Amino acid sequence: MSTKVETHIHVDLEHIQTIIQEYWDDPHFSEILSNFPKELPFQYKVYHQNLDGLILFNDPSGRD
Repeated sequence: MSTKVETHIHVDLEHIQTIIQEYWDDPHFSEILSNFPKELPFQYKVYHQNLDGLILFNDPSGRD
């Protein structure tokens, strides 16, 4: 029998905006943001951007 474990994190809107602004100061994430398509789906290589603007990594199983 396997057990499924999920983690849910709640971050308020102010913190989300701070994280998104900091992406542009990071060399890795600023390149990713520059290469995201301008319309859905917001996917670039192994990353995607949710509707809040956060960048999520897709692991090999396809999970965020």
